[in-house]
Amino acid sequence: MKVIITSKTSDLAITKTDGAATYTSGANNVYTIVASNAGPDNSIGAVVTDNAPVGTSISSWSAVFAGGATGSASGTGNLHQTINLPVGGTATYTVTVSVPCTFTGSLTNSANIAHSCDLDPNQANNTATDTDANADGNTYTTNLWNGSVSSDWNTPANWGLNSVPSIADHSIASIPSGTAHNPIINSVGMSTAKLIIQNGANLTINPGKDLHVTACADINGACGLYLKSDGINGNASFLSPDGNTVAYHNGGTACVEVFLNSCDVDTIHHGCWHYISSPVTSIKTGDVFAGDKVQVYDEAQGKWKYITDGNTIMHPEEGFIVNNATDAVRTFHGYLNNGTISSTLNRTVGLGYGWNLVGNPYPSKLDFDSNMDWTDIDKVVYYYDQQAGNYWSYPQGGPGTGTRYAPAMQGFFVHVSNPATVGEIKFDNTNRTATGDVNFYKKDPIDMLRLQVEGSGTMNDKVIVYFRQDANAGYDKNIDCQKFAGIPIAPQLYTLPTDNTSTQLSINALPYTDNETVVPMGFNVVEAGSGQYTLTASNTESFRPGTTIRLEDTKLQVTQDLMQQKVYTFNYTNGDDANRFRLHFTTPTNGIGEVPATSMQLYSVNHEVFLKDLSNKPTTGELHLYNMVGQELAKRSVDAVELNKYSFDVADGYYIVKVVTKNNTFNSKIYIH
Repeated sequence: MKVIITSKTSDLAITKTDGAATYTSGANNVYTIVASNAGPDNSIGAVVTDNAPVGTSISSWSAVFAGGATGSASGTGNLHQTINLPVGGTATYTVTVSVPCTFTGSLTNSANIAHSCDLDPNQANNTATDTDANADGNTYTTNLWNGSVSSDWNTPANWGLNSVPSIADHSIASIPSGTAHNPIINSVGMSTAKLIIQNGANLTINPGKDLHVTACADINGACGLYLKSDGINGNASFLSPDGNTVAYHNGGTACVEVFLNSCDVDTIHHGCWHYISSPVTSIKTGDVFAGDKVQVYDEAQGKWKYITDGNTIMHPEEGFIVNNATDAVRTFHGYLNNGTISSTLNRTVGLGYGWNLVGNPYPSKLDFDSNMDWTDIDKVVYYYDQQAGNYWSYPQGGPGTGTRYAPAMQGFFVHVSNPATVGEIKFDNTNRTATGDVNFYKKDPIDMLRLQVEGSGTMNDKVIVYFRQDANAGYDKNIDCQKFAGIPIAPQLYTLPTDNTSTQLSINALPYTDNETVVPMGFNVVEAGSGQYTLTASNTESFRPGTTIRLEDTKLQVTQDLMQQKVYTFNYTNGDDANRFRLHFTTPTNGIGEVPATSMQLYSVNHEVFLKDLSNKPTTGELHLYNMVGQELAKRSVDAVELNKYSFDVADGYYIVKVVTKNNTFNSKIYIH
């Protein structure tokens, strides 16, 4: 008998790309592979292969089939799949390759398609290769921890290169198991380009200390990285680069402590709560706060709500409050939050009014003066102070009663702007910092009054009233701060805008005028508040000579000069008219009074000078800056835009500005600060 074997002919082809020319060590590289068949015959049993480059691994792959093609839909590890490809059919694979932190050199990955029996008239397209260069192009040096002297990270003799790792020398700080001492960071400002914590080893960062990793990190073993916290130094801080550049292997996790001082009053009425946010992904409340009382703020209902289910997930950027009976340390464990994190927030009219409790999702501080993404959110944060029983506010750029830097895991309120009903706040790694108020002292503006009221205990409240050239008499949502009331037994102090509107403010920025400025100021205590209170003025020296600030008490019909006598004591009885006080400001000059009535406005904020065209017909020109004796210090171009902004390297003080455009020429005295 004669057997005739007929081979099919299938023009199989494959393509592969990650859509980039570079890769990042310590991150995932995602490839798209497309297998196809141009015929003329169907291909049954074609084999698609993609092996991970040496030194990497394929963490997952998935497939989408079209045109009648069939095969497995997903898997892990190297790709070696038998598929059926009709003529015109395709199989599209998404392959995720994990690139270790230690990987260097070119990343080359090839995919192949073939059939053991079918004829292929064009085998040149059966293999596709994608090659990427390392994104940063740096050459890294491994500095191996030996711990021969002590556990101190900052001791050179504890390292193989006899030097402490740093960003500058592109170090790979590698920590093996089995050394005499595991490393402990007990200094601020520590850094390394890459960090490798091997299985069985661990790195501890002590309270108030920090480590900055700029390239990538690989954490092996449970609590391979341990961040400590206490009641004196605060939280440890760990800064890592953007994206998925912190990898966890061999059961690797980070453990992050938060210290909670004792708080044995179990009602929110007394405000004895800690405001918390999780620094790790997808941990449950019961995993951290078992036995503690935990609440969330329900904006839709405008009230607090207890969490009774310990399986409740603590989502990144979500705020919680916690009550505990004794001084205690609670520990988060898992994968550290990293990269861009956002939250969609609501404003429910008549209930929560847009107040949302969120939090710092990172194991490091947030800098609210950095470039954050606020969409329909007032650029203000509100921190709760247990001792004061009130919320301190900080508007982006300051000044504020609260801090510019939110500690790691700190919860705080934000407000969805009126009239929006939905807003979004978004943080990323560029908003993170290891520094704080001690490291970056920011000078208060001129013409700024701080007031604090307190009773017989620790509870108190604060307001700020100050003047700036770009302010309005009404509520300015990004420089003024609405009053967010504290607990009912705490004193409440606020001011009102000078345009006769009723928005209560904790920070009130006002425009300069040639007349006396009268600012209504309110005070009340909701419950059990009758008694004696003291109002103290500070920062009066920031006002220019000749300024007068008078406090008027309409209940007693008395006034007091706060420039001369800064403390005012008064009695309050529950039921008193809240709006009993007025502040009277009189200044000898508003600082821009020399500007003639033109279509230009000139003002200074945060040491920058702004020139605003009010004519709707901006034109080009020149701006000249002179000192008070007439010496020209700088010259800048004026562009044909509504707002020109200038920075000058000069000390705080008065200067003369001359602006010459096609439409105007004027001279103005301005105070740059």
